[in-house]
Amino acid sequence: MIEASDIVVRAGSAVLLDRVSFEARSGRVTAVLGPNGAGKSTLLKVLAGSLAPAAGSVSLGGRPLSQWTRRETAKRRAILSQRTDLTFPFSVIDVVLLGRSPYAGETGRAKDTEIAFRCMEMAGVPHLAARTYTTLSGGEQQRVQLARVLAQLHRPDGVGQAALLLDEPTSSLDIAHQHGMLALARSLAGDGLTVVAVLHDLNLAAMFADEVYLMKSARVAAYGPPQEAIAPETIEDVFGVRVRIVPHPDRPGGYVLPIH
Repeated sequence: MIEASDIVVRAGSAVLLDRVSFEARSGRVTAVLGPNGAGKSTLLKVLAGSLAPAAGSVSLGGRPLSQWTRRETAKRRAILSQRTDLTFPFSVIDVVLLGRSPYAGETGRAKDTEIAFRCMEMAGVPHLAARTYTTLSGGEQQRVQLARVLAQLHRPDGVGQAALLLDEPTSSLDIAHQHGMLALARSLAGDGLTVVAVLHDLNLAAMFADEVYLMKSARVAAYGPPQEAIAPETIEDVFGVRVRIVPHPDRPGGYVLPIH
Protein backbone atom coordinates (compact mmCIF):
# COMPACT_ATOMS: atom_id res chain seq x y z
CA MET A 1 0.00 0.00 0.00
CA ILE A 2 1.06 3.57 -0.67
CA GLU A 3 -0.70 6.39 1.13
CA ALA A 4 -0.52 10.18 1.16
CA SER A 5 -2.21 12.46 3.66
CA ASP A 6 -2.98 16.19 3.28
CA ILE A 7 -0.25 16.80 0.70
CA VAL A 8 0.56 20.40 -0.19
CA VAL A 9 3.00 21.31 -2.97
CA ARG A 10 3.80 24.86 -4.01
CA ALA A 11 5.90 26.36 -6.78
CA GLY A 12 6.37 30.00 -5.88
CA SER A 13 2.90 31.44 -5.44
CA ALA A 14 1.25 28.58 -7.36
CA VAL A 15 -0.33 25.69 -5.45
CA LEU A 16 0.25 22.44 -7.33
CA LEU A 17 -1.40 20.18 -4.75
CA ASP A 18 -3.84 21.49 -2.18
CA ARG A 19 -4.36 19.17 0.83
CA VAL A 20 -4.55 16.04 -1.33
CA SER A 21 -5.05 12.68 0.38
CA PHE A 22 -4.60 9.47 -1.57
CA GLU A 23 -4.52 5.72 -1.00
CA ALA A 24 -3.56 2.87 -3.31
CA ARG A 25 -3.80 -0.67 -1.98
CA SER A 26 -1.76 -3.78 -2.75
CA GLY A 27 -3.37 -5.99 -5.33
CA ARG A 28 -5.26 -3.09 -6.91
CA VAL A 29 -4.87 -0.76 -9.88
CA THR A 30 -5.59 2.85 -8.96
CA ALA A 31 -6.01 5.35 -11.80
CA VAL A 32 -5.50 9.12 -11.51
CA LEU A 33 -7.38 11.21 -14.07
CA GLY A 34 -7.82 14.92 -14.72
CA PRO A 35 -7.15 17.75 -17.17
CA ASN A 36 -3.68 19.09 -17.91
CA GLY A 37 -2.28 20.97 -14.93
CA ALA A 38 -4.60 19.32 -12.40
CA GLY A 39 -1.67 17.95 -10.35
CA LYS A 40 -1.57 14.32 -11.49
CA SER A 41 2.14 14.05 -12.30
CA THR A 42 3.03 16.16 -9.26
CA LEU A 43 1.16 13.70 -7.06
CA LEU A 44 3.03 10.80 -8.64
CA LYS A 45 6.38 12.50 -7.93
CA VAL A 46 5.38 12.95 -4.29
CA LEU A 47 4.35 9.28 -4.05
CA ALA A 48 7.67 8.29 -5.61
CA GLY A 49 9.63 10.36 -3.10
CA SER A 50 11.28 12.45 -5.80
CA LEU A 51 9.42 15.60 -4.73
CA ALA A 52 9.13 16.63 -1.09
CA PRO A 53 5.79 18.26 -0.20
CA ALA A 54 5.55 21.50 1.73
CA ALA A 55 3.11 19.75 4.07
CA GLY A 56 1.64 16.30 4.53
CA SER A 57 3.09 12.79 4.67
CA VAL A 58 3.61 9.74 2.45
CA SER A 59 3.96 6.13 3.56
CA LEU A 60 4.80 2.90 1.76
CA GLY A 61 3.72 -0.35 3.33
CA GLY A 62 2.63 1.51 6.46
CA ARG A 63 6.08 3.04 6.98
CA PRO A 64 6.85 6.71 6.30
CA LEU A 65 8.65 7.06 2.99
CA SER A 66 11.20 9.31 4.70
CA GLN A 67 12.32 6.34 6.82
CA TRP A 68 13.29 4.18 3.84
CA THR A 69 16.88 4.44 2.60
CA ARG A 70 17.34 5.40 -1.04
CA ARG A 71 18.35 1.84 -1.88
CA GLU A 72 15.38 0.37 -0.03
CA THR A 73 13.06 2.79 -1.79
CA ALA A 74 14.51 1.90 -5.19
CA LYS A 75 13.73 -1.77 -4.57
CA ARG A 76 10.15 -1.09 -3.50
CA ARG A 77 8.88 1.56 -5.87
CA ALA A 78 9.56 2.21 -9.52
CA ILE A 79 8.19 4.93 -11.76
CA LEU A 80 7.62 4.71 -15.49
CA SER A 81 7.55 8.23 -16.91
CA GLN A 82 5.67 9.12 -20.07
CA ARG A 83 9.04 9.90 -21.65
CA THR A 84 12.58 8.92 -20.69
CA ASP A 85 15.35 10.76 -22.54
CA LEU A 86 18.38 8.57 -23.18
CA THR A 87 20.84 9.66 -25.83
CA PHE A 88 23.69 7.20 -25.23
CA PRO A 89 23.84 4.30 -27.72
CA PHE A 90 23.09 1.60 -25.13
CA SER A 91 21.74 -1.76 -26.23
CA VAL A 92 18.22 -2.60 -25.09
CA ILE A 93 19.45 -5.30 -22.73
CA ASP A 94 21.80 -2.80 -21.07
CA VAL A 95 18.94 -0.33 -20.61
CA VAL A 96 16.83 -2.99 -18.92
CA LEU A 97 19.78 -4.00 -16.74
CA LEU A 98 19.87 -0.44 -15.38
CA GLY A 99 16.85 -1.50 -13.37
CA ARG A 100 19.04 -3.96 -11.48
CA SER A 101 21.30 -1.16 -10.14
CA PRO A 102 19.77 -1.24 -6.60
CA TYR A 103 20.89 -4.88 -6.32
CA ALA A 104 24.57 -4.26 -7.07
CA GLY A 105 26.65 -6.66 -5.00
CA GLU A 106 23.64 -8.85 -4.23
CA THR A 107 23.02 -10.61 -7.54
CA GLY A 108 25.50 -11.49 -10.23
CA ARG A 109 25.45 -10.48 -13.90
CA ALA A 110 24.08 -13.85 -15.00
CA LYS A 111 21.12 -13.68 -12.59
CA ASP A 112 20.43 -10.05 -13.45
CA THR A 113 20.48 -10.89 -17.17
CA GLU A 114 18.04 -13.75 -16.57
CA ILE A 115 15.70 -11.38 -14.72
CA ALA A 116 16.08 -8.74 -17.45
CA PHE A 117 15.06 -11.19 -20.18
CA ARG A 118 12.12 -12.38 -18.09
CA CYS A 119 10.95 -8.79 -17.76
CA MET A 120 11.47 -8.14 -21.46
CA GLU A 121 9.26 -11.15 -22.16
CA MET A 122 6.57 -9.62 -19.94
CA ALA A 123 6.87 -6.29 -21.78
CA GLY A 124 6.90 -7.96 -25.19
CA VAL A 125 10.37 -6.79 -26.25
CA PRO A 126 12.81 -9.74 -25.99
CA HIS A 127 13.37 -9.59 -29.77
CA LEU A 128 14.82 -6.09 -29.32
CA ALA A 129 17.52 -7.11 -26.83
CA ALA A 130 20.48 -6.49 -29.16
CA ARG A 131 19.07 -3.35 -30.76
CA THR A 132 20.48 0.09 -30.00
CA TYR A 133 17.93 1.86 -27.80
CA THR A 134 18.11 5.18 -29.65
CA THR A 135 17.07 3.51 -32.95
CA LEU A 136 13.73 2.34 -31.53
CA SER A 137 10.36 3.98 -32.05
CA GLY A 138 8.77 5.89 -29.17
CA GLY A 139 6.41 3.03 -28.41
CA GLU A 140 9.22 0.46 -28.45
CA GLN A 141 11.29 2.64 -26.12
CA GLN A 142 8.36 2.89 -23.71
CA ARG A 143 7.99 -0.89 -23.57
CA VAL A 144 11.72 -1.26 -22.96
CA GLN A 145 11.44 1.22 -20.09
CA LEU A 146 8.56 -0.87 -18.72
CA ALA A 147 10.85 -3.89 -18.72
CA ARG A 148 13.47 -1.81 -16.88
CA VAL A 149 11.11 -0.82 -14.06
CA LEU A 150 9.83 -4.40 -13.78
CA ALA A 151 13.44 -5.54 -13.39
CA GLN A 152 13.88 -2.89 -10.69
CA LEU A 153 11.02 -4.36 -8.63
CA HIS A 154 12.09 -7.98 -9.07
CA ARG A 155 13.13 -8.91 -5.51
CA PRO A 156 13.85 -12.34 -4.06
CA ASP A 157 11.12 -11.78 -1.44
CA GLY A 158 8.48 -10.97 -4.06
CA VAL A 159 6.45 -7.79 -4.55
CA GLY A 160 5.24 -7.21 -1.01
CA GLN A 161 5.25 -3.51 -0.09
CA ALA A 162 6.19 -2.65 -3.68
CA ALA A 163 4.58 0.00 -5.86
CA LEU A 164 4.65 0.53 -9.62
CA LEU A 165 3.89 4.15 -10.59
CA LEU A 166 2.92 4.76 -14.21
CA ASP A 167 2.84 8.33 -15.53
CA GLU A 168 0.75 8.39 -18.72
CA PRO A 169 2.33 5.07 -19.76
CA THR A 170 0.18 4.58 -22.87
CA SER A 171 0.69 8.00 -24.48
CA SER A 172 3.10 6.70 -27.15
CA LEU A 173 1.49 3.28 -27.66
CA ASP A 174 -0.95 1.98 -30.25
CA ILE A 175 -4.26 0.53 -29.08
CA ALA A 176 -2.99 -3.05 -28.89
CA HIS A 177 -0.01 -2.11 -26.74
CA GLN A 178 -2.10 0.25 -24.60
CA HIS A 179 -4.35 -2.63 -23.66
CA GLY A 180 -1.39 -4.99 -23.35
CA MET A 181 0.45 -2.71 -20.92
CA LEU A 182 -2.58 -2.15 -18.71
CA ALA A 183 -3.54 -5.83 -18.82
CA LEU A 184 -0.01 -6.59 -17.58
CA ALA A 185 -0.46 -4.00 -14.82
CA ARG A 186 -3.68 -5.76 -13.79
CA SER A 187 -1.88 -9.11 -13.76
CA LEU A 188 0.94 -7.72 -11.61
CA ALA A 189 -1.61 -6.26 -9.21
CA GLY A 190 -3.12 -9.73 -9.00
CA ASP A 191 0.28 -10.91 -7.72
CA GLY A 192 0.16 -8.31 -4.93
CA LEU A 193 1.79 -5.26 -6.51
CA THR A 194 0.41 -1.78 -5.81
CA VAL A 195 -0.18 -0.10 -9.19
CA VAL A 196 -0.89 3.61 -9.64
CA ALA A 197 -1.46 4.86 -13.19
CA VAL A 198 -1.93 8.44 -14.39
CA LEU A 199 -4.17 8.15 -17.46
CA HIS A 200 -5.95 10.49 -19.85
CA ASP A 201 -8.28 7.90 -21.40
CA LEU A 202 -11.41 7.56 -19.28
CA ASN A 203 -12.38 4.32 -20.96
CA LEU A 204 -9.02 2.68 -20.32
CA ALA A 205 -9.36 3.66 -16.66
CA ALA A 206 -12.89 2.26 -16.54
CA MET A 207 -11.71 -0.99 -18.07
CA PHE A 208 -8.56 -1.67 -16.05
CA ALA A 209 -8.73 0.28 -12.76
CA ASP A 210 -10.21 -0.84 -9.46
CA GLU A 211 -10.35 2.71 -8.09
CA VAL A 212 -10.26 6.10 -9.77
CA TYR A 213 -9.20 9.52 -8.50
CA LEU A 214 -10.40 12.49 -10.54
CA MET A 215 -8.36 15.66 -9.96
CA LYS A 216 -9.24 19.26 -10.69
CA SER A 217 -7.32 22.44 -9.82
CA ALA A 218 -4.81 20.69 -7.52
CA ARG A 219 -7.51 18.87 -5.52
CA VAL A 220 -9.29 15.54 -5.59
CA ALA A 221 -12.70 16.16 -7.18
CA ALA A 222 -14.02 12.59 -6.98
CA TYR A 223 -12.93 9.13 -5.86
CA GLY A 224 -14.38 5.65 -6.07
CA PRO A 225 -14.85 2.60 -8.30
CA PRO A 226 -14.88 3.56 -12.01
CA GLN A 227 -18.60 2.93 -12.41
CA GLU A 228 -19.27 5.49 -9.66
CA ALA A 229 -16.51 8.07 -10.10
CA ILE A 230 -16.72 8.27 -13.90
CA ALA A 231 -20.18 9.82 -14.02
CA PRO A 232 -21.49 12.37 -16.57
CA GLU A 233 -21.90 15.19 -14.06
CA THR A 234 -18.44 14.61 -12.62
CA ILE A 235 -16.78 14.49 -16.03
CA GLU A 236 -18.49 17.73 -17.04
CA ASP A 237 -17.37 19.41 -13.82
CA VAL A 238 -13.75 18.21 -14.07
CA PHE A 239 -13.14 18.41 -17.83
CA GLY A 240 -15.82 20.84 -18.98
CA VAL A 241 -17.08 18.27 -21.49
CA ARG A 242 -20.57 16.79 -21.66
CA VAL A 243 -20.57 13.01 -22.01
CA ARG A 244 -23.01 10.14 -22.18
CA ILE A 245 -22.34 6.78 -20.51
CA VAL A 246 -23.58 3.95 -22.73
CA PRO A 247 -23.72 0.26 -21.73
CA HIS A 248 -20.60 -1.75 -22.49
CA PRO A 249 -21.26 -5.21 -23.93
CA ASP A 250 -18.48 -7.00 -22.06
CA ARG A 251 -18.00 -5.39 -18.65
CA PRO A 252 -19.88 -3.67 -15.83
CA GLY A 253 -20.32 0.06 -16.05
CA GLY A 254 -20.36 1.79 -19.39
CA TYR A 255 -18.47 3.47 -22.17
CA VAL A 256 -17.84 7.22 -22.13
CA LEU A 257 -18.92 9.08 -25.26
CA PRO A 258 -18.50 12.86 -25.63
CA ILE A 259 -21.60 14.82 -26.65
CA HIS A 260 -20.90 17.51 -29.25
